[in-house]
Amino acid sequence: MHFMKNFKKLITDKSKLVNLINRNYRVSSKLSSHNEPDNIKSYTNHKISYATTTSDYHLVPYSIRDLIDLNAEQVPNSLVFGFAHQSVNITFGELKQRVDAFVSNLTDLGLKKGDRVAFALPNCHELAVAYLAAANLGLISVLLNPAYQITEFEYMLKKTGCKALFIYDTFKHLNHLELVRKLCPEIDSSKPGELNSKVLPDLRHVVVLNSPLVAEKKSYKGTYDFNKFIQPKSQSSNIELPYLDIDDSNLILFTSGTTGKPKGALMSTGSLLNSAYLSTRAAGNPDGLKNICNPIPFFHIFGFSAGFLIPLLMQTTTVFPFYFPETVTTMKAIEAYRCVTLRGTPTQFFDLLHHPDRKKFDLSCLENVVFGGSTVSPKLLKEMNENFKLKMINVGYGMTETSFCHSLTNYADQKRSFKKAYESIGRPLPFTETKIVDPKTRQIVPLHTNGELLIKGPHIFKGYWDEKEKTDETFENGWLKTGDICSMDEDGYIYFKSRDKEVIIRGGANLYPAEIETFLRTNSQILDAQVFGVPDERMGEEICAWIKLKPESKLTAEELKSFCKSKISQFKIPKYIKFVDKFPINANNKILKNSMREQAIIEYNLKK
Repeated sequence: MHFMKNFKKLITDKSKLVNLINRNYRVSSKLSSHNEPDNIKSYTNHKISYATTTSDYHLVPYSIRDLIDLNAEQVPNSLVFGFAHQSVNITFGELKQRVDAFVSNLTDLGLKKGDRVAFALPNCHELAVAYLAAANLGLISVLLNPAYQITEFEYMLKKTGCKALFIYDTFKHLNHLELVRKLCPEIDSSKPGELNSKVLPDLRHVVVLNSPLVAEKKSYKGTYDFNKFIQPKSQSSNIELPYLDIDDSNLILFTSGTTGKPKGALMSTGSLLNSAYLSTRAAGNPDGLKNICNPIPFFHIFGFSAGFLIPLLMQTTTVFPFYFPETVTTMKAIEAYRCVTLRGTPTQFFDLLHHPDRKKFDLSCLENVVFGGSTVSPKLLKEMNENFKLKMINVGYGMTETSFCHSLTNYADQKRSFKKAYESIGRPLPFTETKIVDPKTRQIVPLHTNGELLIKGPHIFKGYWDEKEKTDETFENGWLKTGDICSMDEDGYIYFKSRDKEVIIRGGANLYPAEIETFLRTNSQILDAQVFGVPDERMGEEICAWIKLKPESKLTAEELKSFCKSKISQFKIPKYIKFVDKFPINANNKILKNSMREQAIIEYNLKK
């Protein structure tokens, strides 16, 4: 935390601060002649792309347990969560009761602070309570996408050494219980809590929720019924809760770069809470916190922070429309709960705008929208503003490694300029440092010059679980290397250009070519595979794969897609498949994916 000591010294030493400003430093809070609330001050150099940001706000001094207790005491009857699809509404007082009951039963499993607990659940009130109970005990939650298939489950559970797993038995086309049985056939002959698996040696406890979509309720050998954990124990039970620190590890979400295997990004309680709190404050519109609609999955850092943490930090209400993102249920929830703010990915807003039944719903209550999860076009922002007469549009930038957000536009930007409001990704959060460097020389570039974005702050993740080498590669002299190409203006606003890494962002979900390539190569007919993203008007990007077959192989695109089904997630299956004899390369034998991408755009008549 050396940067915090230096930062505090900088902002408290007024004489030095005056000297810095006189030496060509600019304070961005003086941009506007209007009287909008804007407590963000970005100090930027007139020559180089470096900014440090402060505000009148503070860092969060609480643990999640503290926040649950404080809210139950201060606003017990206020609504915190509304799960529209489950017809479940939870107040702050009820939340504490439910979490306390869950904690009292969770301790029976013998789990200790720092143990990993996995949740493969969609957006539901059971997951909200279970995660918060795990946080109360200092457990590290591993949130898994329920759409993951057996290869992904095995790798991620084994990698993190999870001792407990929470799943639905079935959900639509997903059969998680059968998946667990394939990985751990020992479960059918085990007592609950005594699983001894050869494949997953750390996993002891499997907790099953009955599918909400099936009327018949069942119990299963070797597993716990989820209902066991929601019934409060007698008041005589005395539970000793562990000491919690803001630096304690709290959450693991899997992400990746250009390597073939996903990496488990480990976040602390402090990094999560500060990223959520500072981004909400920096947005600059308290009215936008009244009723928030959140259709984003919990297993995405955007949905996790906006769904779980911001309501606790701001004593506000968040509404969850459905188990997964879905346009009609989102519109129903906005209408029913009179939601003031809608958070989502560009794809979700695109679908909302173009839904044929949109005007059948009363969405007049909607005043604010928050974009995240992917880059957004100025055209889409303008269309949202024109169709809904919004008071505020926020565009945020972040990544799993920033525990949610790093920069965002705020309430005042729409009156400042079109460029700042609709083309930038805003200014960095308070208490952070930001610089843009030349990708080769690593020197800070001049203003308005493209380079790699590097960041520091209290919101940075702790590292990749059990991946010291990859963690070290991600940091440079204490700075997180984002791998994203951006530029900065004299007021500290950042403009996203492209991704230096090969991440494909499809509908707000990060997909990693190397991981998909590794899987495709397991097909016995494939010699090699190269995967890249191509533009898509609705999803932002779609997956394109160029395949080099082994001699005399006659694999078709449809056969390859069938091969992928049930083995990897549906959203990872390439939309476009082309069979080639060779890949374009340069003089150093490096495969030119940009060239492949350009050819694909022309061949499929896609719009950039």
